[in-house]
Amino acid sequence: MDRTLTFRHKGDYLAGSFYQESSEGHAETIDPSTGVVLDRVPWRSAAIDMAVRQARAASTRWRTDSFEDRAAPLERLRQLLEARRGHFAALIARELGKPNWEATLEVAAAERSVDLLLEQGAEILQTAAHPTSFGSVQRLPLGVAGVITPYPYPVYGPIQILLPCLLGGNTVVWNPSSRVPLASQMLAMAVDSARFPAGVFSMVQGPRAPVGERLVRHDDVDFIAGAGSPRMAEQVRTSIGNLRPLALQTGGKGWAIICADADLDRAAYEVVSGAFLSAGQRCNATSRVLVERGVARPFLTRVVALMRGLKVGPPTDRDSFCGPLVDLTARRRFQTQLRNWADAQIEFPVEGGVSQLPAPLRRQGLCYAAPALALLESGDLPDSITPPEEVEGPLLLAQLVDTAEQAVERYNGHPYGLASAIFTASERRFEALAGALECGAVNWNRGTIVASARFPNVGLGRSGLGAESNAALLYSCTYTQSRLGTSGRFDPSHRVPGMAWPTEMGLIDPSAVSTPPYRPGEL
Repeated sequence: MDRTLTFRHKGDYLAGSFYQESSEGHAETIDPSTGVVLDRVPWRSAAIDMAVRQARAASTRWRTDSFEDRAAPLERLRQLLEARRGHFAALIARELGKPNWEATLEVAAAERSVDLLLEQGAEILQTAAHPTSFGSVQRLPLGVAGVITPYPYPVYGPIQILLPCLLGGNTVVWNPSSRVPLASQMLAMAVDSARFPAGVFSMVQGPRAPVGERLVRHDDVDFIAGAGSPRMAEQVRTSIGNLRPLALQTGGKGWAIICADADLDRAAYEVVSGAFLSAGQRCNATSRVLVERGVARPFLTRVVALMRGLKVGPPTDRDSFCGPLVDLTARRRFQTQLRNWADAQIEFPVEGGVSQLPAPLRRQGLCYAAPALALLESGDLPDSITPPEEVEGPLLLAQLVDTAEQAVERYNGHPYGLASAIFTASERRFEALAGALECGAVNWNRGTIVASARFPNVGLGRSGLGAESNAALLYSCTYTQSRLGTSGRFDPSHRVPGMAWPTEMGLIDPSAVSTPPYRPGEL
């Protein structure tokens, strides 16, 4: 194990401190750029039961705290993220393989997302008073939230889901990806320093099976939120049915559409960046680019030229465009998928994969893979190969179309609906095409990976069935409670017709101000 780390694993975060009693197994985490084992992190699924019990106990007070009281530790956490930005970035680079510059931007985006959550959350959670009588509408927490998150954004991703749940008054039990246990621990350490009440936030390390499964199936969990693969989401839905609400983002990557009037230099830059940053492992990475035939040659010439100039290298190299895949399993899977595509007679203008790398990056135990570009001039992919939306690696498929409208029709026929980009000089044409796309995010002359934490992040179809993150998650992790009432003594003259009043019938002394205790047999 690498002894240059500044800390070892600390165990699960339970009851306001790190704790590890025993273990059922270990999650090994490596530096994918060197192959060095960073740590072996123990896990035990029984810790889920303890975390959920503590979350339930802490929920009684946390749900009744004011917005200001719940916001205070979030503000402290935001300050800690900024103060520790360099430490977070260095660890993300080592454990995930992102270039340090990209990891730094991720942490900065997480800080900004906290600011926006507090700003928008105050409006979403504010009580709305009835205009003419005693009454209000307010949002209340669902209770205990089970949160599961994937590896591509070890800090930004969890922040977008954990903090809305907490700000909404829910207590949280978090099962992060077992591929990034140390980065997840560092985030839990920042939460600890932010001084949330004990039990409000818990983290239980370990693989999805059995740790994550135990969390989502737990009878005392009221709400499931998170992100991951479509297969994971389908397993969760199948295992819990309609027993509790779900908000799961499930990726599906993105498509870019290149119109004949597009700025081809901008389009090529945005498509290549969107497809291959983070080694193509982002949930909204560009997986396909559909190009109108009239500009296919000049556009693809630019794409190929840009790809030839990409530098794949160590995360610590300031000039690296992208680093390795997350681990050896991901690299082996990516290599297999490229071979299957080649066997299906798919053309590769840029081959990609391990064989295209410089010799130092091909050494055994390293996880690098060069970006690949596939091309279909007509037709579509055979069903026998993995579609690009499900490839966790740097693969881009270019397809030629007669019109952008044909591209929209193809997009709407595929099972995902997370992100898309339309490149055209005409805003009017963009609006027409975007209105026809069945997609949660549509960008104009910006790549599919460009997103704002100010806006909801909605995935349609297999991309999440409409699940949202950022401040919009507050609508999913809380419920609306309406209240109506009045005060003062009742005026009998306001009663409905057809009801005789006891005082008018001489049955009750109108001067009585209170009713004596009832004794059996009096009526």
